[in-house]
Amino acid sequence: MPRASIYVFIIEKIPEAVKGGAAGFFGFVKLVRACSAAALAIGTKIGQDRGRENGGENMREPICYVIGAGELYPAGLEPKAGDWVIAADGGYRALRALGLRADLVVGDFDSLGERPDHPNVMTLPREKDDTDMAVALEVGVKRGYRTFRLYGGTGGRIDHTLANLQCLTWLSRRGCRGELYGENWTAAAVTDGALTFDASHRGYVSVFCQLLCRFGVCFLFVE
Repeated sequence: MPRASIYVFIIEKIPEAVKGGAAGFFGFVKLVRACSAAALAIGTKIGQDRGRENGGENMREPICYVIGAGELYPAGLEPKAGDWVIAADGGYRALRALGLRADLVVGDFDSLGERPDHPNVMTLPREKDDTDMAVALEVGVKRGYRTFRLYGGTGGRIDHTLANLQCLTWLSRRGCRGELYGENWTAAAVTDGALTFDASHRGYVSVFCQLLCRFGVCFLFVE
């Protein structure tokens, strides 16, 4: 039987049972384990609260930041040595307003209005099959990055927000981890792995199926 995924499930809160005993024993609480692609989880501050993911320790690895032209909530946008920052079109203006420098600028520059004066620019055609942010993510993957944080990818045009949510699945299916940040919420996708939260997590987690098949997902210590 082919593996598939299930995500037609909404978790409203972390149950009392995992705030103490069981969570203290295991050190972390595993919420969702997915077989095959297409789990989309949306919750409050997932990135900050997750302790472990995909069965491994939460070790610091280089991060590729991609900044778009949408609504920008910059909490956590703090690139460090070894990280890479890509501005997708109008995200270049947003980065400059924050006093941050882009390592690469990608786009057709319909949002920015002009080709930026930057040493590393990838100019895209106006008519194309992918969004500027999707192309930026592909460049990051080819450069070897496996962890991505997407800012400025929500608000404004709904088609761009939906496309960025799809980008999370695209990353997940390639063994990468991506997180899209909105106002007080984070979206992530899971493929053949797990999302975990420690017992201190508060808020909500909603899990959605990206496919019609609904098999291969476990919820542990969650009611």
